[in-house]
Amino acid sequence: MEGEKTPSLEESFVILGDSLVPSLEDQYGKSLAQETKQLINEELQNLCIKGSNMKPSINISQNASTSNESQPLSQNEVSNKTSFYGTLPKLPNGLEVKDTQSITSFLNSTDMNSEEFQISQLVEENVQLKNTIIQNNNSMKAQYAKIREWQKEVEEIHENHKQKFIKAKQFIETLKNDNVALKQEISRLSCAPKSESNEKIKTYVEENMNKAELDLAKKKIASLEVELQEKNEACVAERSKRVQYEQKLEKFEMELENCYKTIREQKKQLEDALKQIQENVDAKEALQQHIEKNNKLEQNLLETTMDKKALSESISALTHKLDEKNGLVQYYQEQVMKLQSEVQNNQHVCEAEALKQQLMVSQKALTDCQQFNSNYQNKVAQLTAKNLELEEKLAQYSTYDDTIYALKTQIEINKNDFETEKRAKDDAIRERQQMGADLQNIHRRNTQLLEEIEYYRDRLSNMGEPPLPRAPPREEAPGSPPLTRYTCPICCTQYRSLKLVQDHLDICISHQY
Repeated sequence: MEGEKTPSLEESFVILGDSLVPSLEDQYGKSLAQETKQLINEELQNLCIKGSNMKPSINISQNASTSNESQPLSQNEVSNKTSFYGTLPKLPNGLEVKDTQSITSFLNSTDMNSEEFQISQLVEENVQLKNTIIQNNNSMKAQYAKIREWQKEVEEIHENHKQKFIKAKQFIETLKNDNVALKQEISRLSCAPKSESNEKIKTYVEENMNKAELDLAKKKIASLEVELQEKNEACVAERSKRVQYEQKLEKFEMELENCYKTIREQKKQLEDALKQIQENVDAKEALQQHIEKNNKLEQNLLETTMDKKALSESISALTHKLDEKNGLVQYYQEQVMKLQSEVQNNQHVCEAEALKQQLMVSQKALTDCQQFNSNYQNKVAQLTAKNLELEEKLAQYSTYDDTIYALKTQIEINKNDFETEKRAKDDAIRERQQMGADLQNIHRRNTQLLEEIEYYRDRLSNMGEPPLPRAPPREEAPGSPPLTRYTCPICCTQYRSLKLVQDHLDICISHQY
């Protein structure tokens, strides 16, 4: 058909790379390659059939253009012929390649360990998968535009057939009415007298000189009936082709829906991995803080123990000195008593004065000893209070041992979880490598299919048929897809696009660190 346009190689095929997510191959890789090959074979058959169906369709349209009267078909027939195809599904507005690339650059800008490196690889492969899906979607839109153009041309042919059928039906009715009128005239003339019948026959012969035109009209009616039968058969064939196109379109829609589902699963896995990494980082930071706090507590405990030991030695020394001072006080008291008795017995003035002076010296020494004793008692009380405070701190430090044991247990649990996750990711990497080899085979098969298409196009151009122009990109119909929300992995705030989440992450990380 002249209205059909073949899609370009870029629109028909997508060359897959090694970095494509290999877990998707089981879902749609092989089926897409088989459907592509089947579609190419059917398109080539249609191109061969078009050469034979081109001229009859032009003649039909020319004959139909000469008719002046038309009668519309019933609403059911029109709906059955035109309502075969729905609209293609659309990609969600939130799936933008530049957003995922910005997340990839953000992951590459930080100090990455093995987990973050694997996450960055997963993001890059997800970006390539989205590019592939967008290219496949554009190719399917081009195929859908070609199907719509073919459908419009079929509808025009059906309209021409309908007008021609109405014209033939009206012409047959007119001939039937003329035949009935002629039979009535013949029967009436057979009953009349001969003279009158001869005159009427002559009049009838004069009035019906266009018998040759009537025979020509009958022949034309017969040819139109034969042509109408042929066109009905062609319509049946076109309807079967339309059913096949509808089945192919449904398969493409199912494969596209599977691609959307895979993208959503990959996105969910990425968010879960980011959340798990953030939890591990928080746990490591909390563990490091607890370890530092534990070291400080142990150092304080050691210092407190040393202070307690020094205070105990100081208390022992002060107690010993206090005992010595108490002995001196007792000795001086005895001396004072002796001096007082001697003063009473001694009547000499000089001795009394000397004794008074000695008594004053002894009293002064006694006062100094009492003051020294009170000072040492105060110091002993202070050291005792400090000793009690240190004992309370030792009791508190004993409670920290339980917390340290619980933290060590949590460290062991986190370590086991990390090793399990690492083994699972190693298995996923091995599976991805295996899938990459399978996708290499699909890539080679796509290359072979491209070579076959080039060969058949060259063959068709050599047969004298001009190459069909490339189908222009079809504008997307306006729609209102459901809103998609994206969550920040740090503070769990929801945004409407990945670009907003990436801008928020810069601020959120600066506040966190």
